[in-house]
Amino acid sequence: MIHMMSKRAELELLDAISVYFHHGTPGLGPLVEQYQNREWGLRQRDKALRGMHYFDDVLRKRAYVAGDAFSMADITVIAGLIFADIVDLAVPAECTALLAWYERMKMRPSVKSQPAFVRR
Repeated sequence: MIHMMSKRAELELLDAISVYFHHGTPGLGPLVEQYQNREWGLRQRDKALRGMHYFDDVLRKRAYVAGDAFSMADITVIAGLIFADIVDLAVPAECTALLAWYERMKMRPSVKSQPAFVRR
């Protein structure tokens, strides 16, 4: 279950957000982004948003992504949400379970100390 949910977070959040960033936004600029397909990037943004809704549904039923305890699957979703924040892709307001879970996760010492949160 842990590996399956971690892989799902990679595919639906991390990978989709990465493609959105590189294709649906200016990305790293024209010197680096030599080819961009905006339509593909926007489709991947939509995939990431669907992934957020999926994990919201999961977290409405249990405390952690892959069951009753914190695991690599939670870490992968946290990484995806950090990346989403960096590229200004907001978690939809209606994803209340995902947003509440994320706030709880940000209180964990291992998450709180991440540079993405320390700089704020």
